[in-house]
Amino acid sequence: MGQRKVKSGASLGELLNTYTTLNYSWRHALGELVDNSIDSYLEHKDKLPDGIEIRITYDAKGKTLVIQDSAFGMDEAALEAAVQIGKGKKWQKGIGRYGLGLKKAATCLGDEWKVITTQKGNSKKYSVSIDVTKLYKAQTDDLIIMDTKTKNHLHETRIEISKLRKPMRGRTEEYLREHLSEMYRFLISDGQVKIYWNNDLLKYDRRPTRKTTEDDGKQVIWDTPLTLEVKLPGKKETFVEVKGEMYILETMSHTHSGIQLFWGKRMIVGGPRENWRPVKVVGYPEGYKARRFCCALHLDYLDVNHTKDDLLWRKFGKEDLIQALLNSTTVKSYLSESAKAGAASKPDPKVTAKNVKDRLGSKNVTKAVNTERKTSKVKANTLDVSTIEKMVEENGIIFTMDGEPFATQTIMDNAYAPIMTSKVTHQNESGKDVLRILINKGHSYFDIAVNSEAEQELWFEILQGLALTEHTLSGENPPEFDKVIETLGNILKSFRSTDHSE
Repeated sequence: MGQRKVKSGASLGELLNTYTTLNYSWRHALGELVDNSIDSYLEHKDKLPDGIEIRITYDAKGKTLVIQDSAFGMDEAALEAAVQIGKGKKWQKGIGRYGLGLKKAATCLGDEWKVITTQKGNSKKYSVSIDVTKLYKAQTDDLIIMDTKTKNHLHETRIEISKLRKPMRGRTEEYLREHLSEMYRFLISDGQVKIYWNNDLLKYDRRPTRKTTEDDGKQVIWDTPLTLEVKLPGKKETFVEVKGEMYILETMSHTHSGIQLFWGKRMIVGGPRENWRPVKVVGYPEGYKARRFCCALHLDYLDVNHTKDDLLWRKFGKEDLIQALLNSTTVKSYLSESAKAGAASKPDPKVTAKNVKDRLGSKNVTKAVNTERKTSKVKANTLDVSTIEKMVEENGIIFTMDGEPFATQTIMDNAYAPIMTSKVTHQNESGKDVLRILINKGHSYFDIAVNSEAEQELWFEILQGLALTEHTLSGENPPEFDKVIETLGNILKSFRSTDHSE
């Protein structure tokens, strides 16, 4: 039996070229780069008593992105390791783990990028330029690190990415700023890490918390630290503690309610419009519990995946965490209060009916109907999958319904699109249909029909009910009208029933 050594043959250029195909969202790619800056601070915290500043500069017209930090910086050896294959981080106590973040994120965003760095106490500035296309064509690993003397002895690292291939469309920049503020909120709150976006300091402002008054006049603030006991699977009566915080919003919010999962004080799962809302815990996403209940959990006991968009559910699973939430008497009391909080906010059907009646015969409604007739050929179900997925990416997701189907809701603003689009675009890893629901607030009828939060709630329920009805009856061609009404009625009734189930 013979044997011989075989080289992998993969060059840096070839590896980086594969990274151009990564489907990183803006927030995940940028998060990788910010993570590196924070890790540099955390590793050398004793030498950086004043904390650090991270400045992000985005130029849409110039198609450039710059991330600059005042952390510890790198020497020549550290910079070489940062841009080469298989030379991961030596320090393993921070947010980074696999030593791939810089290479993947920068290459995913742009064809050309550059790193310029000066280490604290070092008189030399080092820089390296990466041209992904040239490296790939040459099939080479060769890079040139330049060094120059610096007089001011500033310690910093600057990453410059040009020829961005993913421009920010729609409200992506607004959503990204908001997401970064929440992603690093625990690191920002102590004042040691400051993040700027085009010179604007990012701040995390938590929504107001619900307050109630007991019979004896004592005020209760619905905000508390939380400790969960999560049972480890396959191990008899073995539990691990998961700590966090829990609170109830004063007013309902699709954007800010739900559960966020943190690792190393960095948000991994969740964010504005994307928080986790397990149906077993909070009920249907349109219910009052789902839109008021908030929870942030620190899951450092688990590991994080290499893209940092989820945890590795190996030591215990999501279902184990859900069961721990359901077993907690404190969580139960907060869920119960969340449902009570919504009871007073339920819209008066008579008032809503009068408002609808007063507007149905208006000139604006007539105009909206005529406009819709002109676009009647553009039916919601004729939009192709790629177009719908692009709309979801550009406009973000308000919430997901973790059931069957796995449904997501997106709010878009387009004067020429249907008021509601729903379509199954693919199946997720669990084999469930992924139903995309897009509600168009830019439609001329939306402003006419929606005059308050209560009426918006009714519209969302109706439109989502229609989407779920269409999905439920998709096998019938065409479904009988009576069956459509019956199914829609049952779904709408179930929306409300979840608020009273424990």
